[in-house]
Amino acid sequence: MCHRTILNAGYLDDLRVDQLNLIQKILTAKADTISHPLFELPYTSDPLVNSYLDDFYKRMITDKRIDIPVDAPEPKVSKGADDIQSIYTSNIRNRDVKEIGAEWLSYQAIGQLQIAPFLQSLGWGEDEIKLALSHIISRAVYPAWELETTRWMKENSSVCEVTGYDIKKITKGKITRPYKSTSTLKPFE
Repeated sequence: MCHRTILNAGYLDDLRVDQLNLIQKILTAKADTISHPLFELPYTSDPLVNSYLDDFYKRMITDKRIDIPVDAPEPKVSKGADDIQSIYTSNIRNRDVKEIGAEWLSYQAIGQLQIAPFLQSLGWGEDEIKLALSHIISRAVYPAWELETTRWMKENSSVCEVTGYDIKKITKGKITRPYKSTSTLKPFE
């Protein structure tokens, strides 16, 4: 066992014990991960602690107390003082937030059933297949009447993003009579 003092901080009366322990923990992690930065370092939002961290780390490097390889990257810090942004939760606005979980699961099941290749073998076009898959997934995930399904697809679901069908083409008529196929198989008759 060998003990080596890397930094002597002196007396720090303006810091609490928990702040001192956090500084010690982060500096130790930085010194240990210099040559092999595998994990992100601990983070603190305390500006006083961050200022001491920067000062102490610079002192450790300038005094050559830690070995730094020439090609070693700077250790990653999960979030630094430069990355902090204030978020006012009362003003958050989400635009175009849609569900994807059940849609993606249904799409995966349809892929395993090989419905798209089957429809393609019957002569269906690519756009018709995407619309059919969107329709099948919509009915499986949200079984409602046509107008409500159309609204759900446009406002709440990401089914068209999953299947690749253009959401702007979705109308009640497309859901009610979705196919103008030239194939011999007439769906929904």
